[in-house]
Amino acid sequence: MRELRFGRRIGRGSTGEVYEGFFRGQNVAIKKLQAIAFRDKDLVERFRDEIYLLSTVTHPNVLVFVGAVLDRPAGNLCLVTELCRRGNLASFLRSPEPIPWGRRIQMASDIARGMHYLHGRAGIIQRDLKSANLLLDDFYRVKIADFGLSRSIHSVGVMDTYCGTPATMAPEIVMQQDYDEKADVFSFAIIMWELLTREEPYSGKGGLSLAMHVAQSGLRPAIPLYCPAEWAFVMRRAWDHDPAARPGFDEILDTLLGMQRLCDEAIAADQLGPKRRPPPPAGSGSAKEPAGVGSDSSDDGNSSPVATSPSVRGAAGTGSGTEGVAVPGSARARRSSLGDDSLGVAAAYQSVADIRRRAGLTSGALGSEGGTAERRRRSIESLTPRRAVDLADAHGMRILDE
Repeated sequence: MRELRFGRRIGRGSTGEVYEGFFRGQNVAIKKLQAIAFRDKDLVERFRDEIYLLSTVTHPNVLVFVGAVLDRPAGNLCLVTELCRRGNLASFLRSPEPIPWGRRIQMASDIARGMHYLHGRAGIIQRDLKSANLLLDDFYRVKIADFGLSRSIHSVGVMDTYCGTPATMAPEIVMQQDYDEKADVFSFAIIMWELLTREEPYSGKGGLSLAMHVAQSGLRPAIPLYCPAEWAFVMRRAWDHDPAARPGFDEILDTLLGMQRLCDEAIAADQLGPKRRPPPPAGSGSAKEPAGVGSDSSDDGNSSPVATSPSVRGAAGTGSGTEGVAVPGSARARRSSLGDDSLGVAAAYQSVADIRRRAGLTSGALGSEGGTAERRRRSIESLTPRRAVDLADAHGMRILDE
């Protein structure tokens, strides 16, 4: 304790406080349990469990454990970790700082990568995965934190304990049914929605009534029209009512990394400019931009309504629950929300169906790359039409005239 120096307080809860600190030459965060909380044996035990679990895991996307002070008679129960100066993801998403779409994909990938490690090698279910429990370091890397409710998969097997936060709680936990690591996947889907919209799920409502509505009536956050098709597809699978239908974090991570690659390529194609982009392969024909693609206006010059992509359109009337589709704002507002280099403005300009109708981008023109080409095609359909055409050219995918 003598080597640990306390600085300013950076956080406070009902049972403890968090301080900036200094320990053996490095800046740290110090989570200290308040003395009044010592009367609650369960709370003290939970704090000890968090210290133990965090001390056993090592991963770039999990908060780094530095040490602990376990001097209960002196009133000192402290958890010492790395300091994440950018705070938690929930606060960051509500801030005015612009967040490019590529960074949002990176953040989602960070969470999925950390959770894949926890579920796999570490054998831990987080049980309270939410944006407030995710921290950001100086480089915007996401760190999974707060293991107070976490449990070992291998030591307890299937669980039925009611715990977590209503807005992100899986239906099986709400109904006090047996559950496993797929409960964390459900929570991750809600975080994906927050990354997309930068809003609080369910307009900040909480409590048992909300949790029961989610579990019994199938309530889910409304998917905006500007949501990229592949992002919406992952979200809806991850928050499926049936845990067995939800993907694992390995599958989620693979999809997100594919989206990240396409995002990077789209940005690079934009930076090259039309004169420097690689020409289409010989024999594929010239890639001609169809009329109307890349414009916010319809052919008659009037502002055209935004169409819903097939995967997003189904959200309102198919699948489980009462999930709706939100009405999008202006194109300028969407650019501001998603970032100027954003893949996420995809459906805000044209629907996937409209890209196909106008550009004639079909699976028959994909060549012989099989699954890789198909994955690229799906991701390209998530781009703005102009970038879809450019990126299709770069990969040798034919753009057919109607």
